[in-house]
Amino acid sequence: MVYVFLFSLRTVWRPMVFVSLIILLFLLLIGFVWNSLGDTLAIGLMELLPDDLKKLLESQFGFMPAAGVEGWLASVSRHPIFIVLFTAYSIAVGAGSISREIETGDILFVLSKPISRTAFIAGKIMASVTGIFILQLVYLLGLIASLRFFGATTNMDLFIYLVINSFLLFILINAMAVCFSAFGNEASWAIGRSVMVILLMYFVDFVSNIWEPAASYGFISLFHYYDPGNIVLDQKVPWQDFAVLSLGSSAIYLVSGVAFRKRDI
Repeated sequence: MVYVFLFSLRTVWRPMVFVSLIILLFLLLIGFVWNSLGDTLAIGLMELLPDDLKKLLESQFGFMPAAGVEGWLASVSRHPIFIVLFTAYSIAVGAGSISREIETGDILFVLSKPISRTAFIAGKIMASVTGIFILQLVYLLGLIASLRFFGATTNMDLFIYLVINSFLLFILINAMAVCFSAFGNEASWAIGRSVMVILLMYFVDFVSNIWEPAASYGFISLFHYYDPGNIVLDQKVPWQDFAVLSLGSSAIYLVSGVAFRKRDI
């Protein structure tokens, strides 16, 4: 398992560095935007918008200037660019964990060694989780640096919980991609199915936030359990959301392991 883990890290570190740089640059850009607008102008612009549009911007696009710099930075985790970056990474490393190895034939060489299938997929999962963890750590450090720069006095523990929420969400997305990879023979097939599921869930969450009759169906989406802005604004730790995301990813990883052990290669 350690051999597979270390070997897999070699394939995930390059995109991890790229995504880290993009995240830090994005945080820098967000900081410049806030510094240019200032509290008064940002809040004034928000107040001019209709209530439905304000709700949409807050829930789906991370635009909460009325909450000050803390709310502004916290809501970056809900920004589409942030979601797309982390989702793309989580799916890419997860979908290619098994199916790409089958596609290239490398898995036959690896499994010819005294390595069980359980150890193989466990090493792949560990490499994916490690990459996502490092990205989230970079994001947390970027958030803390931004808060210090702006002189924010908020409780930093809340931003740690915010990043935990983000970490658990993208671990679940990775678990879905690994599961598709365990059933498929081509990485493109696993990536395509993963993207379709995530887009569908994002759409469900989007509609449930802006359309009252659909609000009761929001729990279907995994994004329903991801509300980083409110962790900082309400100063409450969403333990229930953490539990749902953790149990969901654990169950899917387990299914992936069982499916991989029983399938033909």
